[in-house]
Amino acid sequence: MGEQRNRRERPALEAQRIGPRTNLRSRAVAWWCADFDYEWMPTFLSRRGLTRMLKWSVGAWCAVFGLYVALLEFTVDEDTARWRSGLMFVLAASAFYTAIRWPITKWPSERRSLWFVLWADAALSIGLFAGAGSTSSPLAGSGLFVVIGIYVTLLHSSRILALHLGWAGATIGVAAAQYLVGDSEAEVALFAIRVLILVGLMTGIPLILHIGLQFLKEDAEGSHRDPLTGLLNRRGLAAEAYQLFSSARDDQVVIVTALADLDGFKSLNDRYGHASGDQALRAVAGRLHAAIPRTGLVARLGGDEFAAVVAIPVDQVDKIVARLHESINDSLDIVPVTASTGAWIRTGLVPAIDPSNAFATELHQADLAMYEAKNSGGDRLVCHSSTTPVARTRADVLSPLSERIE
Repeated sequence: MGEQRNRRERPALEAQRIGPRTNLRSRAVAWWCADFDYEWMPTFLSRRGLTRMLKWSVGAWCAVFGLYVALLEFTVDEDTARWRSGLMFVLAASAFYTAIRWPITKWPSERRSLWFVLWADAALSIGLFAGAGSTSSPLAGSGLFVVIGIYVTLLHSSRILALHLGWAGATIGVAAAQYLVGDSEAEVALFAIRVLILVGLMTGIPLILHIGLQFLKEDAEGSHRDPLTGLLNRRGLAAEAYQLFSSARDDQVVIVTALADLDGFKSLNDRYGHASGDQALRAVAGRLHAAIPRTGLVARLGGDEFAAVVAIPVDQVDKIVARLHESINDSLDIVPVTASTGAWIRTGLVPAIDPSNAFATELHQADLAMYEAKNSGGDRLVCHSSTTPVARTRADVLSPLSERIE
């Protein structure tokens, strides 16, 4: 009896031993393979007014690095080769130039940012070794790798961070070997402690920050999604619409904000059941998502209310708005639904719009148009533009709206 119980307990104990290791490995794989969106952090910083501060911080690091390289000239032997002094001058000059450029230029693209990381890693490594002399150790400036690591943590993927840490680790390893070979009287134990502390700071801080930031991104994305339909929720739509309004600057582009409220959905839900009602909401969500361009935004604001925001050329307004409204109804649905849809078309464009409150303003205008459609009997589309108000029923959706708003 006891032997049988031990046999039953052994797999459970084995699972307890294996579980944490497996879970840790799966988390590491998830971190390594996580989706990466370079625009997420710049958008976040811009939305909260932190872009300028970070640009000045990066510029300050470049200035500190340039000053470090310049001061190294006073720590090397007087008979140092001219090429080394010339190299130090070039590094210092490039650092000071970059320090000036960072605060005054626009935020770099992902490609330019990667080139900056490559320059920073390579320049720091070259500066550490080229500036090392009889009175200075290449380990002295290795702490500057920590700041580069934080930059990579904030703006780049786990794989780029791993490459940076590998480069920095190799630099410190070579520097440590160079120091031990060149100084036979070095206290190895004390030196090993210094190296361990340096490596711990250089790797630990960026890794912990990157993993934590990855979890925060996942939580933020989850908080921006409607769990039933997978569409954006109100919060997510507001965040994404900010970027759309900020980037829309073409006179030939209009921004359409549409709001659709399903007609009599509560009674349909009571009649067919909540499961069928949820299925109908998911079906409507899928058709709305397919009805707009890939750059458009679709959200479920709650209950039976959906919204869409899309920037499109003027000559596509008729087609997109009509398709958006008509996609809601499908005769093959188990729960047949129609909608009262209001659309607000912002023409002109957009320097007149403040992106920080544009979403609330445009959604309010679409909401007024939607209530006009509902008060007119439902199952219709009402459109207004920022130049000429227009009200239409579903039957005349295809009349040329674009001619009225030019």
